[in-house]
Parts: sequence; structure tokens; C-alpha cells
Amino acid sequence: MAKKPMTETEVRGLTPRKDTYAVSTGYGIRVHVKPNGSKYLTWEYQFPPVKTGERRYYYFGSYGKESEGLWSLKKAREEKFRLDVLRKQGQDPDLLKSTDKKEIEKTATYTFRRVADEWLGSRKSMLSPFTIEDYKNKLDNQILPVFGNISIRKITRHECVNFKKSHSARAPEQARKLLMVMKQVFEYAIDMDWMEDNNPARESKNTQTE
Repeated sequence: MAKKPMTETEVRGLTPRKDTYAVSTGYGIRVHVKPNGSKYLTWEYQFPPVKTGERRYYYFGSYGKESEGLWSLKKAREEKFRLDVLRKQGQDPDLLKSTDKKEIEKTATYTFRRVADEWLGSRKSMLSPFTIEDYKNKLDNQILPVFGNISIRKITRHECVNFKKSHSARAPEQARKLLMVMKQVFEYAIDMDWMEDNNPARESKNTQTE
């Protein structure tokens, strides 16, 4: 039987030894524990993504509370799943680490479609196949035809509210769910520091009662 992925509590409970040691936390991510008790997270991956590809290592950063600017296990897993989507498309995660944020800040090339693809990829191990398929259908059939090619930074609150209104008259519950999916895509972009912390698809009394 495969070993269950570690929890945050289990990682926090790892105690230091005389020498640095590493423990698999699941999903290819390892936690390294130093003699002083500090920890850091890495991901071992294969690139190119074929049998003959090289084994490489991606360094996330020091383990700890996200509120303190450190990497939680949850955050590292989400980032790993995002990067794995790009790895399978032929992009080396380690090279992306040094260039991705600069590219975004300089050119704002992250479209809603690209963020949605990476967000959905990051959720595959956490949600049921049915839920993933449901989200994908909502994106492909309703959301992406409208917002897919727009920079994630340029979509406004007004546009999101009007999009929900356009679906509310004939299918209010479907409209609510569409806005919910959009909200999660924007939250992902905010967490990745790709846009300001101001979710244009956030819920409010207006969006709940339309």
C-alpha cells in the first residue's frame, strides 16, 4: 500500500539530527531538516519529461508559515502542480523560477486562460475527477470565450459583475457557480503574486442577490 502524503503537522514535528536529512512528503516533494531545526522544501523532477530525461531538483525555499514569507507544504504542492503542467509542455521549472516573475511584471503576459490552466492543474490531486471536469466545462464553455485572452491584471470588477448578470436571469445558480470559479482563478493569481490583492470576482451583497 502506498504511503499517505505527509501533513503539515507531521512535517512540523520532524526533529533535527546530527546531520541534515530528507524525508519524502509525497508528490515528489521532500523536506530537508537541518541540525539547527530549520527545514526547507525541494522537488525532484525529470526533464525533459521522458524516460531518458535528467533528474533535477527545484528548491522552493524555507519551510514555515506563509504569513512570515515562508513555504508551507500546501503552498509548495500547489506550486509543484502548477510547474508540472509547464514541465509537461517542455519548460524547465528551474529556469522558469528565475524568469517567470520578471516576465510577468514586465509584460503582463499572463492571460486569464493561462492562469486558469495552471490553477486547474494545481488542483487535480486535491479535487475529485468529477469536480475537475465540472470546472473545466464551466471555463471552456462560458468563461474563457469571454475572458480567456485578456491579461489577468486587466479584468475589472465591473466586467465580472456584468458577466454574472448576463447568466443570472436564466440560470441564477449557474451564474453563482461561474463567478465562484472565476474567483478561485483570481485568488490563485493573487497568491502567486501575479496581480494585486483585489479579487474582481469577489462575492458581495450585490452579486449574491442579483
